[in-house]
This record gives sequence, C-alpha cells and structure tokens, in this order.
Amino acid sequence: MLIAILVSFVICWTPQQYLLLWDAYRSATFDKNMRVIKYVALYLAYSNSAINPIMYAGFNENFRRGFVDVFRCALWRERNRVHSGRNRVHSGRNRVHSGKLE
Repeated sequence: MLIAILVSFVICWTPQQYLLLWDAYRSATFDKNMRVIKYVALYLAYSNSAINPIMYAGFNENFRRGFVDVFRCALWRERNRVHSGRNRVHSGRNRVHSGKLE
C-alpha cells in the first residue's frame, strides 16, 4: 500500500514540479499552449488528493468499514437529528399539541 501511495504521489505531482522549475529557470519565450499544459499539470497534482481515499479503501479493510460507518452515521441515523418541541406533550397544566396551547 505504501508503495502504491508513493507511486501515485510521484506520478501526480512530478509534472507540476517540473513546470514550476521550468518556469523559474526558462527564457522569456511564451508558448500559447503552455497555459493549458500548466492547468492540466495542476489538475493532475490536485487529483492525487481524490485518489488517495480510493486507494486506502482498496487496500485496507478497516478503512472501508470506518468509511461506511461514517456515512451511515451522517446519513441515516435519526438520533442525530434535532427535533423541535412543537409536537411534544409537556407534563403539567398546559399541553402543547401542534404548536397550540390547550
């Protein structure tokens, strides 16, 4: 897993680092396609952050279980929701039903 993460990091970030060094030490010539190349290199470098969780999930069963538990907790658990007190019955003289006092 470590080697796969390291290889993906090198593949994703090498074009960006190369272009940064090239830009620092190049001559004054400007290529019209260079803006597109720089954008693609930057997009590839940032895509490494999106690839990492997928690789972790592919290699590590504990990561997969934890990832599923987090989404289950965030999406489907009712106990984490905040309920309003409009439809609750209070003890005592005044009862609240649908927001009206009885």
